[in-house]
Amino acid sequence: DVSAKALENLDKEYSKIRKAIRKRFPARHFKYMLDYLSLERLSLKSKSVDICKSFQESKQLALIKTPTEQLPNGELVIDVKSRFF
Repeated sequence: DVSAKALENLDKEYSKIRKAIRKRFPARHFKYMLDYLSLERLSLKSKSVDICKSFQESKQLALIKTPTEQLPNGELVIDVKSRFF
């Protein structure tokens, strides 16, 4: 929920930027300058109605395994140096 809310807020900010760009360049067609869910629907054929659902239903995100590392004692812990952390 926290990640979805953060992306939603960021997407709202980007929407303001997209709107300003379209206003400044009205003759240009920005076909792929879309909000997050619209772009996801276009590129991944998603049917998600909200960002949280898109995270939960994403086949691509499901492929990203939680990054872990094994300590010398055999214990698995979160790898905080991973780019996915």
